[in-house]
Amino acid sequence: MEKIFTPGKWFVLFCALFIAIFASLRWVINTRLETSAKAFGEDIYSWVWLDKNVCSSADMTDAKILHQNSNDAVVEVSGEQTFGPFDSSKPCALPAGKSQCKAVLTFYRLQNDWRLGRVEFQ
Repeated sequence: MEKIFTPGKWFVLFCALFIAIFASLRWVINTRLETSAKAFGEDIYSWVWLDKNVCSSADMTDAKILHQNSNDAVVEVSGEQTFGPFDSSKPCALPAGKSQCKAVLTFYRLQNDWRLGRVEFQ
């Protein structure tokens, strides 16, 4: 049997470059989604209750993509929530307590941008 096609070094280099570009684009997309999920998680767990003079702030340390396709994505974020007395000059300056927090965020794609659709607290 004759060899009809033998890959040359330029073809192999082109394929390797194509795979590297595709992998780096996927990494950038996933990193952008995880960063956005962390920011939304911090906003969700940060609040002020003026009547009771209590506030909360959060620091999301981890984001993990559970499911992603072209139209939606499910991301689990976790971190540490800090509670403390509210002071108008320095909100939550003196932490009174800390606890672990976790939420599952569902994002939907709208015109090449991820929008928060649903939040499930855990």
